[in-house]
Amino acid sequence: VPFVYEYLGMYPVVIGVKEVGFRSFDYLKSYLSVNCLDTAVLVNPDQYEMLDYLNKTEAAIIFGSSVEEKVSKLADAPPEFIPLSFPYFDKILLTTRPLIGFNGVLTLVENILNSLRAVSSPKPVTT
Repeated sequence: VPFVYEYLGMYPVVIGVKEVGFRSFDYLKSYLSVNCLDTAVLVNPDQYEMLDYLNKTEAAIIFGSSVEEKVSKLADAPPEFIPLSFPYFDKILLTTRPLIGFNGVLTLVENILNSLRAVSSPKPVTT
């Protein structure tokens, strides 16, 4: 959350966590509070809860696994999806695509830029 919020300027509207330790959860809640972020935190959400929050918030981008991708496609206004966790079934990965450290930052920013580029590209008009 700090990287996405502080360095990319993206406001997190909802965060879903599957497994989180007490210290990590306390840190997350404290970080959101200190930065005055009114972000919903869902712990072990089911697909219906995720879909409900996606429709309420109209998120622009969702980070997650294939599970979150499938849920995001059901949203009223489907957000762009960026794979960030496993399982991810829709892409074959043969090379290292780190998500931690300097190279991980580059991987994440590359995925975000490509998603935003896809959204902003003009769509062909058919008659």
